Amino acid sequence: MQVARRRPLSRIKTTSSRGFTIVELLVVIVVIAILAAITIVAYRGISQRAIVASLSSDLDNASK
Repeated sequence: MQVARRRPLSRIKTTSSRGFTIVELLVVIVVIAILAAITIVAYRGISQRAIVASLSSDLDNASK
């Protein structure tokens, strides 16, 4: 009767030592681009509302 020997862990090939694949890097770049686009759109809306509020306040102060 033979007993199956296990391979030492050092002989098992690991993919983590080779780095990232091109697909993984592209996915990260796309996610960052989408988040940046959302942030830019939100910032434009906030700055536009701030300008309107500032002008409204200036008009209120000028009329007093």
